[in-house]
Amino acid sequence: MKFVICPYCGQKTPVNIENKNASCTGLSIRCKGRHCKKIISIVIKDGEQVEPM
Repeated sequence: MKFVICPYCGQKTPVNIENKNASCTGLSIRCKGRHCKKIISIVIKDGEQVEPM
């Protein structure tokens, strides 16, 4: 289980990444922060979250 960090509130949201070489762009998830709940777009490269360019 990996965690994605929300850029707005810093809350860690769990994400299940099965492959260590996984890469994707445009993945949208909802933050699980108590008062945040914003939809964030994340970029995953080699199984880790990277900052969008």
